[in-house]
Amino acid sequence: MFGPPNTIVSDNGRQFISFEIENYFESQGIKHLKSPPYHPPSNGLVERFIQTFKNGVQKLIDCSLPLESAIETILIEYRASPNQTLNGESPAKLFLKREIRTPLDLIKINTHKNNPSLNEETEKTQNYSPKQKKFEFNALIWIRNYGDKHKWEEGTVKEQCGENLYKVEVDGSERIAHTDQMRLRRSGLRNKPTFLG
Repeated sequence: MFGPPNTIVSDNGRQFISFEIENYFESQGIKHLKSPPYHPPSNGLVERFIQTFKNGVQKLIDCSLPLESAIETILIEYRASPNQTLNGESPAKLFLKREIRTPLDLIKINTHKNNPSLNEETEKTQNYSPKQKKFEFNALIWIRNYGDKHKWEEGTVKEQCGENLYKVEVDGSERIAHTDQMRLRRSGLRNKPTFLG
């Protein structure tokens, strides 16, 4: 209806790395990014949405709402809710260029009229954005090696593949790494970072 996306991000499940799916993505001009192995937070937003969706639908079903109505209600509320990763905008506003009204809007209006300081707190929360780590092309880095506990390897940044994903060269081979798995390596210093967590 709206055409294929420019980019799809998936985990490394067999269904997402098969020859057939890769050919399909290529034929549709879709860039396929795979999250780095051993780094579930790379798909954290998707996993969080699925958990929120399932919990919400289950609660509405427990309140005797039919499954179809429960799904519709959760999707409308989710699409109308401001999202931190969208700079505090709702998916509906970005897509439709306007907010959509929900029954919760009546409650929000009355609450904010009675408590002006709530508006300031809401604005602070919606405008919060954590700092992103950025690495330059050919930057010298340490990259976490999960095959050996507490081991870091020397690498070089080759390309930024996503907001927090980089293609990194390590010992002549390339791999995808999340910024959480990378540390800047100062030239001349051979000290490996310590790993906490």
